[in-house]
Amino acid sequence: MDYAKALREDQWDRIKDSLPGKASDIGRTGDNRRFLEAVMWIGRTGAPWRSLPREYGPWSGVHQVGQSGDWANDFQYPGGGRRHGVAHA
Repeated sequence: MDYAKALREDQWDRIKDSLPGKASDIGRTGDNRRFLEAVMWIGRTGAPWRSLPREYGPWSGVHQVGQSGDWANDFQYPGGGRRHGVAHA
């Protein structure tokens, strides 16, 4: 199933290798772009996680990844502070 993409291909190409969970990281699986696009959708819409469209994956899985590990330490919304391990605008 396809999903709406906010990032252009050139933008994705510039950041993809610096994100946690890339294919070269030991023990990592998943789709970083889908995850990042899901987080950006939440940020753009202000909707609760439970309203995340199915195309981005199960809301609970996306939310859980954002709350744990490298993503929680590295990810910040533009202009936002941190709350519960993940930055919020």
